Amino acid sequence: PPELTVSQPIARDVIEWDEYLGRFDAVEEVKVQARVSGYLTKVNFTDGQEVKEGDLLFTIDRRPFELALVQAKAQLNQAKVVVSNAALDVDRGRPLLEREIISKKTFDDRENLVREGAAGVKVAEARVKTAELDLSFTQIKAPISGRIGRALVTPGNFVSGGGSDSGSTILTTIVTQDPIHIYFDVSQNNAIKYQRLAAAGGTGTSGLIGAAVGASLPDEDGFPHDGKLDFLDNRLDVGTGTLRARAVVPNVSGL
Repeated sequence: PPELTVSQPIARDVIEWDEYLGRFDAVEEVKVQARVSGYLTKVNFTDGQEVKEGDLLFTIDRRPFELALVQAKAQLNQAKVVVSNAALDVDRGRPLLEREIISKKTFDDRENLVREGAAGVKVAEARVKTAELDLSFTQIKAPISGRIGRALVTPGNFVSGGGSDSGSTILTTIVTQDPIHIYFDVSQNNAIKYQRLAAAGGTGTSGLIGAAVGASLPDEDGFPHDGKLDFLDNRLDVGTGTLRARAVVPNVSGL
């Protein structure tokens, strides 16, 4: 009889994976804008450098705001003097009221002046705080840590404050680099496949969040960067028939 070679079936786990082209995007991006108006006096960074949260980036001429603060404090002191004098009049008038030398209305008017003066003190205190806040805004600091772009305004130019995109001068931008987001589009068929697999595992669509994602740069072999899926859009793009997905990947060097 002929000789036969027999081998046992091999059982092993097979990981099914799909490959997509993705686009890197910063997790956080901040447009650094002026909150007060004035002349820019100094730029305290080099274009493209790494900055830490709280680093001083720009300085606006502080002199007008320092004078405004001095004036606000003087108005506060003036308001306190008015309250003090009105309170003395009340103290002096109390025994006169008991002896009916002055009328009750006159005494009430003196007390009302104290209340009015106390309200004026609160208004003056608010003006001092506003002046202090405006003065602090002349030093524009980094709101986040990351890589800064180029300075869009040079010293000597007037910058507009206000904090709105339409009225406030944009001075530069800062983006974070670690971790970083990768956006990619999943085909409709694959999206349905992933949802079926998640449903079979008993987790539902939400079970896809946290799924392992490997990433690589164009000049790298394999997928050396490990990330996790952290976002799936809630509907398909009717134009392309794809679902937008996003993964978060830490420590991607070379960007």
